[in-house]
Amino acid sequence: MNQMSPVLERVGRLVGESAGEDRSEVPSENQSRRAGENGSDDSVSSTVKVAQAVSRTVAGHDIPRDLRPAAGNVVHYAFGALNGAVYGALAVIAPGVTTGRGLLFGAGLWATADEMLLPLGGLSKPPTRYPASTHFVALAGHLVYGLTVDAVRRAMRGTGGHRAEQVERERRC
Repeated sequence: MNQMSPVLERVGRLVGESAGEDRSEVPSENQSRRAGENGSDDSVSSTVKVAQAVSRTVAGHDIPRDLRPAAGNVVHYAFGALNGAVYGALAVIAPGVTTGRGLLFGAGLWATADEMLLPLGGLSKPPTRYPASTHFVALAGHLVYGLTVDAVRRAMRGTGGHRAEQVERERRC
């Protein structure tokens, strides 16, 4: 997902420009990182906000500015790993979750986390405050994540997942 972000952001900017969107209030990823380092709260990523909250709760102090981007990455990767594990477990319990090779899961995660939970938790602005191109970039990133999680799951089950899934179906019969 992170490897695709620069490409998706460029595409999102082009989509936004062609739709005549005003992107003046939408910070780039680099602007968000600099804001997080400088302590500006408006553009701080949700992952840095979560890392700060955890640090205040656990250690009783803020994360030093130079470590905030790394702490945000830890939160981001931990969230991704947790959701990947949930996907893997759900695939065994309810194989229908693998419909679309992870695309449905990625879209659901985007809708639930980005569009609902982050705004409800005060970790991002309401979805209506972002241009459509921002939603496009986030959704596309989560679709890439869903495909990747499913590919990893299949690889871990052996031979691309096809044989392992057949064995699993036969076992259930």
